Amino acid sequence: MEDLLETSFGGIGMFGPQMTFHVGGSASKVYVHRLLENSPVPILWTMNDARDVNPAILRRMMFALELRLPTAPVRARVWARQLDANGIKANPDDVRSLAAEFDAAPGVAAGVTAAASLAGGDLAIVRHGVRNLSRLLSCGAPAQKSPSGFDPGLIRADIDAVALADRLADADTRQFSLCLQGPPGTGKSAYVRHLAERLGLEVLQERASDLMSMWVGQTEKLIAGAFAEARDTGAFLIFDEADSLLADRRSARRSWEVSQVNEMLTWMESHPLSFACTTNFGDHFDPATLRRFVFKIRLDYLAPGQVSAAFRNYFDLPPPQSLALLTTLTPGDFEVVRRKAEVLGRLQDPDALAEMLSAECAAKPSQPNAIGFRN
Repeated sequence: MEDLLETSFGGIGMFGPQMTFHVGGSASKVYVHRLLENSPVPILWTMNDARDVNPAILRRMMFALELRLPTAPVRARVWARQLDANGIKANPDDVRSLAAEFDAAPGVAAGVTAAASLAGGDLAIVRHGVRNLSRLLSCGAPAQKSPSGFDPGLIRADIDAVALADRLADADTRQFSLCLQGPPGTGKSAYVRHLAERLGLEVLQERASDLMSMWVGQTEKLIAGAFAEARDTGAFLIFDEADSLLADRRSARRSWEVSQVNEMLTWMESHPLSFACTTNFGDHFDPATLRRFVFKIRLDYLAPGQVSAAFRNYFDLPPPQSLALLTTLTPGDFEVVRRKAEVLGRLQDPDALAEMLSAECAAKPSQPNAIGFRN
């Protein structure tokens, strides 16, 4: 549809002037309006982006149907059907993994599986193909679930995070909001995904890079679209690094910096379902933001008892006494050290693990510098 009716008549499109439907040497809006209003037969129009078509034309459509990307369970069924049709073996866990890792449209699944079948490939070829396409189409999906081995008891917060998850899971309403702020690695995003699992809800995660646009007014439309999609699909909406979208308006230098915060605040006030914002910089929020969150949770570094529990949880070893000196450890640090130890073959060496954890603490910019000379 946009090939014929892009932007407005006589406007400038990507490939030059748009001069469709000439009447008397110039483009005629009246001609197209009458065509739409008085057509004697049904006409089905398809387009990729309604923003490319003049609103005066769109309002003359009798019905509009938006086809969104399918949810993860629907994507799993699509992948299973395409893999089976192309003779590629995959177990249910592999299918769910594909659906969770890539929020690709059904057409992508069909093309990738057909290509893998022609190449005589297997599931590894399918995954390689969809990973390459996802880079072009930006359809790599953020994690839907909390990390494997996640323990909500390792969340240190100014509220009992375990009890809160239990209460919210048993509540009769899903209309609540959360703001989680704290140092990196303390488990903000993981806890929110854990909560979504407890509620039995799909996750719709939005990053600032997904919503920030170079075009004036486009960021506001994308923000509105994210809230609308979450409402229509019943998903748990998560804004990661939300300080980019809710920055203090008093320090704004451009009008759009104010309008995008206004858009966020307006939707946060009226959204009928659960949503959460996470940030490392809660003090950067606009003052009007916090009152719009039902629950405001501040996370911190692990307490000594949690450090010992985390060591047992991640390494299945008794914690060394030297861990008591490390006061800025987070669950994220244990995850990083576990991966490092796997690469180095040191998973069974508690002293080496403690040294790696100490190095993670020392690398943090919040660590005070020692006074005096160093060797």
